[in-house]
Amino acid sequence: MFLDLPVNLLYTIFVYSFIGIYTEIQFMIFSTLTESINYMHNLTLEHHYGIKATEANIALMSSIINLSGGVGFIISIFFLVPKSDLKGRKYLCVYSRFFLGFLSSLLQLGAAVFQASELYIIAQCIFCAQIPIRMFITALFICECAPDKNRGFASVALIICDVIGQVIMYSITSTTILGGPSTWFIFPLICTIASVALFMTTMKLPESPKWLVKMNRFDEAKKSILFYHGPECDLNTTLISMLKEKNLTQVDKISLSEIWKNDTLREALKLILAVNAFTMLSPIAVEKIYTVQIHNSAGFEITEVLNINLILSIIFIPTRFAGTLLIDYFGRRPVLFIAAALTNIKIWLMSIALSLAYFEGFSWLSKSLTIVSDSVAELIHGTGSYALMPLLVSELFPPSARTVVSQCILVLTTFSNIPTLFSFPIINSIFPPGFYIPFIFIQPIIVGYLYIYLPETKARAVCDIIDSFDQEVTSRRNTLQDERRPLIIRDRTMSLAHKRGSFLLSTSKSRALTYSYDQKMGAREWNNF
Repeated sequence: MFLDLPVNLLYTIFVYSFIGIYTEIQFMIFSTLTESINYMHNLTLEHHYGIKATEANIALMSSIINLSGGVGFIISIFFLVPKSDLKGRKYLCVYSRFFLGFLSSLLQLGAAVFQASELYIIAQCIFCAQIPIRMFITALFICECAPDKNRGFASVALIICDVIGQVIMYSITSTTILGGPSTWFIFPLICTIASVALFMTTMKLPESPKWLVKMNRFDEAKKSILFYHGPECDLNTTLISMLKEKNLTQVDKISLSEIWKNDTLREALKLILAVNAFTMLSPIAVEKIYTVQIHNSAGFEITEVLNINLILSIIFIPTRFAGTLLIDYFGRRPVLFIAAALTNIKIWLMSIALSLAYFEGFSWLSKSLTIVSDSVAELIHGTGSYALMPLLVSELFPPSARTVVSQCILVLTTFSNIPTLFSFPIINSIFPPGFYIPFIFIQPIIVGYLYIYLPETKARAVCDIIDSFDQEVTSRRNTLQDERRPLIIRDRTMSLAHKRGSFLLSTSKSRALTYSYDQKMGAREWNNF
């Protein structure tokens, strides 16, 4: 699979994955440089406002930083993400991401040099504004550029280098190395340089060919296809497939309410929401932020926590690369269910470890179970399951629906994190194992739903995926209606379109083939393909 990857697509994935790890470094500054950040808060309160620094005041400053990041995240969802439909994927992935990344890291650098928390608060707002672009729009951009057979590889490979950022932060953020109050400026400085490097290496990349087809810019689309798919690709077949995908809907942009009114798109949205719930309603997202507190509850010191995370990150680096192959070799469903099984094991291990520590006191057994749980978490990341959500959005929805679905998922991700993030410190201070108990019951319900309804989408054209999914949903709905309707009054002449209740989605494969190419492109130009 790796050897079949077009060279230019491999280059695109590499620069976004490897150089783009500066966003992971920026993200981890707040969680790994706690002592230096608190020292900055101390100086800011005393020198700028004449307020004596207390634990409560410093905690308030940290909360303001989190709130600032949330504001930036929400602003990005509603004002930046929609630009990907209007101005293209490249506009956000290259230009907007550079501006936000460069400015936020520059402000973080200023905060480190001048020990000014105000600059860091502003920087956090701007930094978090680029997270939706990195999480979804960049992934959609790469998925839309990749050939069908490489789409899974491309989406997973985009995040494999995050572990390098984690290794960097866990290994040198100690106050005795580069994490001290006078030395932590090196991290935002590296991020500033890396943001410029990412911009310089991506500014000449072509736009997404699927977005260009959607905008009827066919000449540019042909060049983009040849760039990302390679000169040996079947240009005619690829372009026809993209036209079929574009013509799945009769409009260029559809709303969330229109998606919900359509049977097929509604079922696809339910699946995406279930995948999102599987990811968000698990302890792993919380553990990444509160890793020190969780390990303290199991009996570890701060230095031990950082060392354990560093060692495990290094040991399990090969699994990140294996995940890029698994998702296209085995498929989306097996990868998801392997991750689900590992998640369930991890939840039980951590529940037992914290229960032992709470009732019996700290012991080698509670610590050992915690380390095994951390190892399982690394294996979960290695499956590539965390790249499934943007990948499935690009595979289960037509181009006109992807941006609004991405917005919906990002909003739900934001608000679904709030209860777990804010409840953890309280539950952890009262009864640490209690935080994991709800997940024991929630996860099997979500996974069971996905096992029944999630289709396999590997190595298939998007138009074919949606067409077959539409047929499955229609068959399922008609069967349910027939079961509820008495046999004697069934209307066997009811049209399929009427049963579906919506003309929004046009899945007939002949629709794109009968499309008026003469009006859009010119018959002569089309025949020259």
